[in-house]
Amino acid sequence: MSAGTVPTPSTPLTPPIREVELPPPAQDPADHKNHVKVRPGTIRLRAPDIAKTIQWTNNTGSPVQIWLVGVTDVLVPLHPKDDLSKPISIDVGGTFAVGVVNNPPTPYLRDYQVYCNAAASGFGDGDSSPHIGCC
Repeated sequence: MSAGTVPTPSTPLTPPIREVELPPPAQDPADHKNHVKVRPGTIRLRAPDIAKTIQWTNNTGSPVQIWLVGVTDVLVPLHPKDDLSKPISIDVGGTFAVGVVNNPPTPYLRDYQVYCNAAASGFGDGDSSPHIGCC
């Protein structure tokens, strides 16, 4: 989906689930601007076990968009209308989930992007850009 509310999956999510929080913005003491720190900054697909699902939760207080185009080789849409090559909108308090391929490659580390209206820069931060990885 490229806009609006992302529906809740009609079937239960398959564990193990990697939960990703987009928390409320916090002021960085270094630049005195609001930042949204994506938690975790790196989604680990193989530790401690191979993830079957990743779910993002938007707690920023503003709409967000995630761009997953750089990681679509390890992700599987859970809804037929989800187009992972386009930005995915998540409303305030909403969630978005994707499946993970059965045997994600290793080593693997790729960035994805989070655009947050609540962040001064407009982007959610991970360790730098947020990542999806297998180590």
